[in-house]
Amino acid sequence: CEQEIVYHKEKPSVQLPEKTTVVLNTGKSIHLARELQDHNLVPVKTRSREDRWAIKLLNILLTITNLREGQRVRECPVFGVLEGVFVFGIIDQLNYTAKGELQLNELKTRGKAYMPVPAQKKRDRFQAFPRT
Repeated sequence: CEQEIVYHKEKPSVQLPEKTTVVLNTGKSIHLARELQDHNLVPVKTRSREDRWAIKLLNILLTITNLREGQRVRECPVFGVLEGVFVFGIIDQLNYTAKGELQLNELKTRGKAYMPVPAQKKRDRFQAFPRT
């Protein structure tokens, strides 16, 4: 605890303001609308970081249950260690096909009404399908 106090005095934590834009809010609205097509959201009050992680883990368990029952799931939280780094993310949509194959759908929203340039496509492909 003393070390933590020293650390915070020497290197205070700085929270940068979250950058919100019209495009970002539009994308959030689109994702939320798609999620609400499948189920209602239930607000849960949390008091600590541990509470928030507990809710995330419960959501993962519920998502796995729904997916195993053949339902489409949206906004599926995932986490793990990739090349020694802890990562956390959200999968837009998961479902099983008629052949029984797991299908991942990644929704990409655009701020402008034209197709992405090749560099953006490459970035988005890397985001949706990491190296194995």
